[in-house]
Amino acid sequence: MVGVKVVRLVVDKYKMGTGHKIIILKNDKTLFTAKCQEDGCGWRIHFGHVNGDISRLVLKGFLGGTLLVVGFLYKLHILAWLKSPTVTTKLVKHLIADNIQGDPSLKSKQIMSLFKKTYGSNIKYHQAHRGKEAVFEEQFGDDEKTYSDLTWYVKAIEKTNLDTFFNFEVDHATQRFHRIFICFGACKHNYMYLRPMIYLDATFLTGRYRGALMDATCINGNNSFYPFAFALVSAENKKNWFWFMENLKQVIDGRQIVFLSDRGEGLLQGLPKVFPNSYHNYFFYLIKCNIHVGSGDANANVVIGLFYKDAYSYTTTNFEEALRGMHALGCGHVSNYLRTIPKEKWENSFFFLWRVNGFPCAHACAAIQATREDIYSFVAPYFTTEWYNGTYQEIILPIPNYDKPQAYDPSDRVIVPIPVPPPGRRRTQRIKNSWEKQKRPMMCTKCFTLSHHNKATCPML
Repeated sequence: MVGVKVVRLVVDKYKMGTGHKIIILKNDKTLFTAKCQEDGCGWRIHFGHVNGDISRLVLKGFLGGTLLVVGFLYKLHILAWLKSPTVTTKLVKHLIADNIQGDPSLKSKQIMSLFKKTYGSNIKYHQAHRGKEAVFEEQFGDDEKTYSDLTWYVKAIEKTNLDTFFNFEVDHATQRFHRIFICFGACKHNYMYLRPMIYLDATFLTGRYRGALMDATCINGNNSFYPFAFALVSAENKKNWFWFMENLKQVIDGRQIVFLSDRGEGLLQGLPKVFPNSYHNYFFYLIKCNIHVGSGDANANVVIGLFYKDAYSYTTTNFEEALRGMHALGCGHVSNYLRTIPKEKWENSFFFLWRVNGFPCAHACAAIQATREDIYSFVAPYFTTEWYNGTYQEIILPIPNYDKPQAYDPSDRVIVPIPVPPPGRRRTQRIKNSWEKQKRPMMCTKCFTLSHHNKATCPML
C-alpha cells in the first residue's frame, strides 16, 4: 500500500525504462488510472484508496499480460531505449539518485552522458543540474530552510552543550542572516590543556548562497589539530575578520599565543589590535606557493630546496646563506620577495626554538643533564599524558533533531543572505601555482568528455 505520489513516480519510471506509451485517465488524491496508448493494446491499471484513507492506495485491478504487470510493479531491468515519455526534473532526480549518492562529485555533463547511456534519452543541462541539486536537498535539506534552522540549532546547543559561546547576528529589520560564531563549551573548557598556538583560516562555500567559513584550529600535545571555533559569514573581509577575532578573544585565556595565518589583510591589521601581546607567523605552504619560479626553470628544484633551508634554519647565518644562494642562481627576485617578510616571522631563525616547540633541543638537554637538573621540569606540560588526556576530558554532545520544526512561521524565519561575489572577474578554473605541474586534458572514450581521466579511470560505471 502506497500513496498516490509513489504510484505516479513508478509509472513515470516504467515509461522511461520500457518506452511504452502510457496515458493517464484519472489522477487525483483518491484514484489513479492509466492505460496503454497503443492501438489494440488492452493494458490498463487502476489504483484506489483503502477504506477512505487517501494516504494508502492499493492495486485494485489491471488488464493485460502478467509479465507486463509484474515488470511494472517490481521494476524489472530497464531497457536502454526510449520513445516519447516526458522527462521532468523530478523524474531525473529519482533516476540519478543512486549515482549521485555513490559519487557526489559527478558533474552535470557527466550526468547527461550517463543518462544517455543508461536510458537512451537526452536530457538538458539544466535538468541534470537541477536533478543533482534536488538529490542534495533531499539528502541534506533545503538551503533556504537551513538558515531558519539555525535559530533552532542555537537553542538546541544551549540545552545539550552547556556554556557554549555563540554570537548569532540577524538583521532585525529584514530578518536576513548576517553571521554566526560558535565555540562549544567542551572546547572552551579543554583549551587550557592545548598548546598556545592557533591557526586562523577561511574557505569559501560553494552552496547556492555562497558565504565563507572561518575557523580557529588549535594544536594538542601530540601535534594534532584540535578544532576550536568556527563562524559562518557572508564573505572573507576585514570587517568579518575583526568580528571573528573579537569573539575568539572571549573564549581563550590570557596566555601569549602564536597565531599562524595566510597573511590576509584583515588578519595583518586585526591581530595586533585584538591580541597585542601575541605573535603572528605565516603559513609555510602559502609562502612557498607565492615563489615565482616556473616548473620549467632548470633551477626550480634548487630554489625550492634553498627556500626549505631558509624556513628550517636555526641561525641567521644559515638563513642569509640560503638567500645568497638564490642570488647566485639568478633568482634574486625570489630572495627579494622573502626579504619583504618581516624577520620576526621566520620562527626557526628568529624565534627561540625552545619557545616554539615547548621542549629543549639536544644541546640544551646535554647542558641540563650536566647541571644534574630534572630535564622534565624544562618541558612544557602540554606534552604530558595527563594534559593530553585533559584535552578530551569533555566532549561535544550530539544534538538530537527529533524536535526540529518541519516549517516555520513567517515571523520566525531567517531570510537567506544576499550572495556576495568575490572581487574581480569570475574565474572558471583555479589558478595554478608556478611550481605545480600543468596537466593537459584528454578526451575520454567512455564518457566522451574532455577531462583529466581516460577510459580506465573514468568515474562513470
